[in-house]
Amino acid sequence: MSYTSVDGEENYPGNLEVKVTYEVTDQSELVIDYVATTDKATIINLTNHAYFNLEGHVSLKLFMVGKV
Repeated sequence: MSYTSVDGEENYPGNLEVKVTYEVTDQSELVIDYVATTDKATIINLTNHAYFNLEGHVSLKLFMVGKV
């Protein structure tokens, strides 16, 4: 996947090109690779916030994270 943020978008300087690649290896590992380039100094913090249900079925625990 890729995304282009033009200079000034949301008040950030520079044109920013971001590409992310998802890969599942032969060892069943998920590899996420981020590449970003810009033509001006700017702030960027690329991350992933995916949650995986390793129990193999719908679990209320997933929806109760951080709840009291």
